[in-house]
Amino acid sequence: MIEHNEVIIVEHDNEQVLTIAQSLQNNANITSFKTSTECLNHLKTGAKVDVLFLSAQNALSLDVVEWIRNDERYAHLPILLMITQDQMRDEALFYAKGVSDVLIKPLRSTRLLAALKHYVEHKRLQDFVRNQELWLESSLNKRLYDLQLSLDLSLDIVSNLVATREELTGQKITKLKRYYELILRKLQTYPKYSKLIDEKYIIRTVKACPLHDIGKLGIPEAILLKKDKLTVDEFTLVKTHTTIGYDSIRSAIEPTLFDRLMVSAMNSESLEFFREALNIAKYHHERWDGNGYPEGLKGTQIPLSARIMALVDVFDALTNKKVYKDAWSIEKTYVYIKENSGTQFDPDVVHAFAQEFDTIRKIFDRNLKVNDFEGA
Repeated sequence: MIEHNEVIIVEHDNEQVLTIAQSLQNNANITSFKTSTECLNHLKTGAKVDVLFLSAQNALSLDVVEWIRNDERYAHLPILLMITQDQMRDEALFYAKGVSDVLIKPLRSTRLLAALKHYVEHKRLQDFVRNQELWLESSLNKRLYDLQLSLDLSLDIVSNLVATREELTGQKITKLKRYYELILRKLQTYPKYSKLIDEKYIIRTVKACPLHDIGKLGIPEAILLKKDKLTVDEFTLVKTHTTIGYDSIRSAIEPTLFDRLMVSAMNSESLEFFREALNIAKYHHERWDGNGYPEGLKGTQIPLSARIMALVDVFDALTNKKVYKDAWSIEKTYVYIKENSGTQFDPDVVHAFAQEFDTIRKIFDRNLKVNDFEGA
């Protein structure tokens, strides 16, 4: 037997209320209202209710139905509309508004009790399914979050490994991501980029940018750490780190999935991340004037993510000491980048860099102090 269900009755006819109450008294706790307005005010408090018996008194009755269906708390509440025989002509409208069922007056006890039992069980099943969905969604989100943390950590470890092989300081990749994000967010404020650069684009490209030099893991250390000027053959080998990086990332993707990635505009964030990682690894040494490598792309043929990385990579390389050169001052580097706007670098990226230069300088100075401390 069903017990202690919370039932609301909206009916101005006291005899009808009494009929319903007597029919359901052993199976429900009953609250009654004479008008739809009174019922609506009650529901707005968040009151618990399992089934609503609603008399089709006037247009306000359907307004209550519409309000209930738009409120997440009551979206699945069974609404049993009590109508007269004459109102049957509007039955289709009632269902369209969201009514669960119609009961024709005069009401019979057996019909009332059967309806209550049916819709209470139906609501319980819906609530159970919804709770399971929420639990599954919560569990899935936690798993995805944990996996994303692992991925982010793995990316930084690999990127720092690349940096450690090439740089005396083995400095962390964090500052590159900060430089990159600053420039990217400034570009987002430019009308021509507002549609392309949304928050998802920022997140995936900032995460992908540390992989720009992953291909250097395939370059002999003796060449990367050589103090003398590289020979033509050695420099040609170093330049292959762009395609090595591209191939390394591509090999991490199942072949048929890679083919789908390259020919479609899929919305999967994972696939879009790999797309930008591939772009950055392969094209961050292309030049705006078309004189870069590996493909000699020119202007906007170069993916935006790679155009930003091209500037960030050069800025970081020039301002840090290498085995084969001393560090440039940040001021000298700034002048170099400005002078090469429109030739080596995308003018828009240079402009964004210049606008954010004060903040970039602060990040650079902070990192410089950390390196001095570690080297003391």
